[in-house]
Amino acid sequence: MEQYGYQVVCYVVGSFVALLFALYAFAYGWWWTKKQARNQGTEDFVTARASQSMFRIGWSFYAGAVGSWAIVTPSQYASFAGIIGVVVYAQSCGLPILLIGYFGGQVTRDMPHVFSLADFVGWRYGPIAKTCTFLITMFVMCIFVLAEYTTIGTIFSEFVGSVSYGIVLIIGVLTLTYTAYGGLAVSIATDQAQGIASMLLALILVIYVAVTYRTPLPQPLPANLGPNYYGYISIFTLVSSLVGSTMINEAFWQRVWASADTRTLQRGAFIGYCAVVLLIFLSGFGGWLAFAGGYAVDGVTNANVILMQILGDKSGTSLVNSWVGVLVVLLAIIMNEGAVDSLQNGLAASISGQYLKNAPLMWTRVAVVLINVPLVVIATRGFAVLALFLVGNLLSCCAILPLIFGLMPRFRSFFGETGFVLGVLGGVLGVTASGIVYTWDPAASAAANFAQWRVDEAGFKGGSSHAGQGAAAGSSAC
Repeated sequence: MEQYGYQVVCYVVGSFVALLFALYAFAYGWWWTKKQARNQGTEDFVTARASQSMFRIGWSFYAGAVGSWAIVTPSQYASFAGIIGVVVYAQSCGLPILLIGYFGGQVTRDMPHVFSLADFVGWRYGPIAKTCTFLITMFVMCIFVLAEYTTIGTIFSEFVGSVSYGIVLIIGVLTLTYTAYGGLAVSIATDQAQGIASMLLALILVIYVAVTYRTPLPQPLPANLGPNYYGYISIFTLVSSLVGSTMINEAFWQRVWASADTRTLQRGAFIGYCAVVLLIFLSGFGGWLAFAGGYAVDGVTNANVILMQILGDKSGTSLVNSWVGVLVVLLAIIMNEGAVDSLQNGLAASISGQYLKNAPLMWTRVAVVLINVPLVVIATRGFAVLALFLVGNLLSCCAILPLIFGLMPRFRSFFGETGFVLGVLGGVLGVTASGIVYTWDPAASAAANFAQWRVDEAGFKGGSSHAGQGAAAGSSAC
């Protein structure tokens, strides 16, 4: 089949699969409404309070954590952080899910009425802390939605060889429609189906690589693939980065409110942890094998399609040219759809908990649309969002310690709202000062420093430097 034929197959089959999950969401939403035997209120819409089973919660944690970024960034990170970086990346993506399961059980026991993470912070600290948390979570989730749209668009432009905005519009419209219709219960139901489907596709790809990969590994391993400096420092940088960005993300905390009880939540979190760690490790290890076997060359291979190279020959082509490449595209679409609908529900829950808690459900549905339509439009422009992604991640790290102190009962007697606000503000000012000290050139003009920042941003977008790839991988939230 010629290249154009693979493009058509990717778009037709990919769109059909995305539509199939959307139809399932509508059918489940209709059934759920009938089962409830009452009009769905705003709280039911955004929390699905105490209604979901262990396996539903586990698959939902997994589907919400592994978007299409999971195909791109772990394999990039493996190219210079080596095998240690791959292992740490996988564990760093799974660890926050366990922490949310642990702390979430305490939250539901102490404050079973809370609506969202910001709502909990409001009850725990006060209105100023609640507003700070709301603004941070909204900013971080908007950046993550943009990153998901941009990643799937990049896969279609650089691997499928077509325009990027088509698939972004398809997934954006479908997820937005069924999210506004059914709320969290529908999102969790589709997460289970999407999670199982993505795992099956990943298993097929693993079997394919195991059968076809016959290239001997270099002895000794190159410095960039074996234990090295970047791999060792990732033990701190990736763990702190991904724990912060995941635990400040309302899309994950929604699983806390939806779990039937604490035991269900914690067991579901463990299932999600295992599934996330497995998939991220396989993705990163695939990139590692691509470089070890000569399928990808640092500085030559397109950084966004490193994993795909191991599925073909060593011709160096970056475009889909086989049925297994089509499976990778389908895997990316399924994971992208699962992550996006989770984030859309997280955005709806945050704004409802802040402003629409007692408003009619229609206002929440309108809020879902008003928040997400601009994000879809912006994403179709293909802007580089990894620089903003890093800002969002840094902001999460600044807020995570005050949040964790609030989640721990032993600190509640003396750590109050003033401490929370000063802690977040101190973190932001400290990071800003560090950036100025290490990167600002006092001899240059402000325009020159800004121009250098734009050069660094271009490095993030293209993955052309180890520094850019490290920042991108470190800032990619699960």
